[in-house]
Amino acid sequence: MLFFPMFWSGACALLLVATTEAVMPDNLPSNVANIDRNEAIESYFSLGFSTSEILGFLLSDHGTQLSMRQLRSILKSLGCKRKGQFTRSYE
Repeated sequence: MLFFPMFWSGACALLLVATTEAVMPDNLPSNVANIDRNEAIESYFSLGFSTSEILGFLLSDHGTQLSMRQLRSILKSLGCKRKGQFTRSYE
């Protein structure tokens, strides 16, 4: 653990910062060798990831860059819909 001193109006306080490591689940498409782009997209979608998160996984783990418009078009062609959930207009 790291301690950083902070000063507030002459009083000294300690800020405690815990270091943690992220652990990715084994069932992510990024852990599967030779997975097709559309299969990865469908898998991420079925796991409940948002479109922004899917784009991030595709770029960082698969080396595939898509626009939001392309991803939405692919999801539509795959028949991926979120049933019973609202649609965020800002995504």
